[in-house]
Amino acid sequence: MTVRAKSRAMVAGIVIGIVALAATLLPIVASPSDDAVRDIQIVVRDMTFYLEGSSDPNPVITFRAGEQVRIRLRNEDPGMRHDFSIRSWAIATRILEDRGEQDEIFFRVPATPGTETYRCTPHAKMMSGKIRVE
Repeated sequence: MTVRAKSRAMVAGIVIGIVALAATLLPIVASPSDDAVRDIQIVVRDMTFYLEGSSDPNPVITFRAGEQVRIRLRNEDPGMRHDFSIRSWAIATRILEDRGEQDEIFFRVPATPGTETYRCTPHAKMMSGKIRVE
């Protein structure tokens, strides 16, 4: 085998190795990360929680066990104080004092499936809903 043929064989081997490595790593790199944060926008209006863009009052919010979540709360009730809390998980936004105020909370959903309650601390009897962990 000539030097030139050996060089071509070596280059071909390197290219095949790079292609094989890329084919192996591509599904890992392209798959969604378990550390991706899920954003949930919640709006308070008329003494009720709504998911942004939805008209379903105090909706059931479904989470995957162990997922990371960011809840962004926006108060659209003039002159009303609201927060968003999940008491059993010790998670809550600060109390928003007036229309236009916002806050956000970050947390990891517990690994145990089940149902929890979310609420507005100042108006817990009217403003509450369920969380389902799957």
